[in-house]
Amino acid sequence: MKARHYIEFGLVWFARALLFLMPRRAAIWCGRRLGDFFYLVDRRHRSEVLQNLDTAFGEEKSKAEKKRISRKVYRHFGGIFFDFIRSPCISRRKMERITEVEGWENLEAAFEKGKGVLILTAHYGYWELMGIQQGYLGRPMSVIARRLDNPLLEKMIHRYRTRSGNRIVYKQNAVREIFKTLRHNGVAGVLIDQNINPKQGMFVDFFGVAASTTPILSAIALKSGAQIIPAFTKPLPGGRWRLIYEPALDLSVNGMDRSEAMRHITQTCTMVIENYIRRNPELWFWMHRRWKARPPAEEQRGG
Repeated sequence: MKARHYIEFGLVWFARALLFLMPRRAAIWCGRRLGDFFYLVDRRHRSEVLQNLDTAFGEEKSKAEKKRISRKVYRHFGGIFFDFIRSPCISRRKMERITEVEGWENLEAAFEKGKGVLILTAHYGYWELMGIQQGYLGRPMSVIARRLDNPLLEKMIHRYRTRSGNRIVYKQNAVREIFKTLRHNGVAGVLIDQNINPKQGMFVDFFGVAASTTPILSAIALKSGAQIIPAFTKPLPGGRWRLIYEPALDLSVNGMDRSEAMRHITQTCTMVIENYIRRNPELWFWMHRRWKARPPAEEQRGG
């Protein structure tokens, strides 16, 4: 264990202690102000956000619009960070009061097929609280995640994520554990909106630009027969939020070989994510270098 691990944990623990004393809306307000602060001082990531917005929107949006979005991105993630840190204060009953659920019948209809359900989502909106709420609603998930570098924070976050019955599946054993979940007609959550090593991913279109994307969701769906349900969140007035379950994706892959089918499904899922981001771009995690990996042809031209 490194010294910085203890320092990081101490800072988060201290922030959590203060947030536990605050009403939820006050904590969110403080988190947003923290986001405003980091927007001003975090030049490197602010630049990456603007570069990503340029890649995604080009001339669709003006420079001033992109700056407004980038500020809102910092504000949103500051707010949800503090909200998640104090989330143990949100009881099941309180969670029901602040959450509006739309399309739950779509999720239940997918379970009737008996092959389990795959939840398609992204680092968008209130994705961490979404998992907690789904567990409270009686359909806990197995969620694929990467271990945090700080083992002390990892232990804390693991408790947060699993307190309503969810299971965290780490990448080393992800595929095997997800198939086990689906065989019992369970539900697994998969986020596919981050850059991945091209050797492990495939390039699909994302905002008109090739983006290396994990094919794990498509591979599992093809082999298991599980339906894919897109699930996303959006804020509502007064600190409330809406959890939306869309109908299962219609993924017709008849006549395609396995590689073509995986690409088709991965592209379809990526377009679902893009459509949500286009509607509310300030809710997505633009600090991530989504287009970092480039197709071999582009790298050869660049060299």
